[in-house]
Amino acid sequence: MDTRRLACAVMSFFFLVASGVAAEPIAWQTDPATALSIAQDKNRPVVVFLTSSHCPYCVKMRQQTFTDGKVTAALNEDFVPLYVDRGSNPEFERSLGARVYPTTVVLRADRTEIGRVTGFVAPQAFRTTIEQTAAKYVAGRPTTSK
Repeated sequence: MDTRRLACAVMSFFFLVASGVAAEPIAWQTDPATALSIAQDKNRPVVVFLTSSHCPYCVKMRQQTFTDGKVTAALNEDFVPLYVDRGSNPEFERSLGARVYPTTVVLRADRTEIGRVTGFVAPQAFRTTIEQTAAKYVAGRPTTSK
């Protein structure tokens, strides 16, 4: 009996990994100043997820979009993810003009906005959006001459 349970657990794990459901958790920052500093040091854009604990679409995005393996990999490898819960940093929220939750904003380290989406975004659409935004970020970076 224990052998069957173990086999089922192992098979379930491999299924989840192969399907992209099981993912490394997103390395969320929660302090905007820290996230912007890391972005400056690593030369990466910041993905700001403005959320509210009582917002059903925010919950849906956390449960579906931010558990997708490709989304989490992209956010952890190519961006500095910043999680801002409504009311936790009102001045920063106002500076971004957030009026709808969830709102996802992509910023340069100098706070210049590169992209924005409001409302729930499914995993595939979110991946497409952040890929396009990353391309804008790269295109806008100053080149260094040798």
